[in-house]
Amino acid sequence: MSASVDIKRQAYGKAKVRVTKAIRHTAQYNGIVELTCKNTCYVIAKKSNHIRAIERSAYELGKQTRTPTLFNNVGPESIETRETWVTVAADSVSIKSGLEGLLGLKTTGSSFSNFHLCENTTLQDADDRIFFTTVKAYYNTNTSIGVENISFDRIFVGVRETTLDLFAHEDSTSTQATLCCTAGLILKRSPEVQDVYYALQNSHHFTTNLAHSNLPNAGSEITII
Repeated sequence: MSASVDIKRQAYGKAKVRVTKAIRHTAQYNGIVELTCKNTCYVIAKKSNHIRAIERSAYELGKQTRTPTLFNNVGPESIETRETWVTVAADSVSIKSGLEGLLGLKTTGSSFSNFHLCENTTLQDADDRIFFTTVKAYYNTNTSIGVENISFDRIFVGVRETTLDLFAHEDSTSTQATLCCTAGLILKRSPEVQDVYYALQNSHHFTTNLAHSNLPNAGSEITII
């Protein structure tokens, strides 16, 4: 499966570098703002007919408060989450949505070879490997047609299903190639989506050598990792 797509950005780096900065105000100021924000959330949730569509709920809350709004919806296993960031301005609305914590395990049909080599390279080519990862995917939605006219649930379900479908069935030559194909297919299936961002955290699994017991455990015969 192939798709025409332009890669806007690709990067590697360090994750989970935690920084905490405390900015202190008077207790009275914090208390008033916090209570007002909390009560506004409760009132919007009570009145809204779109509470299950987190983009619409965040949009309604953003119109009320005129502040950037984050909604987080925890999945059934309390691992995967659906999230959205909505910013409402006087004459515009920006909506970024996505999912985090989606687990994927692939026992075959994934390879990584013919990569760039240098004097420090120790990684060996892998024609067939175990691939286990945690998926983070975000996408920006074009709101020019009106927030009320966008089916956010349909888009989210499509992004999730497309991600899992290609992850499971694509004969992957590399993680990057599969993600590029997946993003292109999402853009084709959901024209409201402007761009797609993926980040995958690998959980490496290495095969156990059982040659000493004359037991094959490589390629399609891998069962012990």
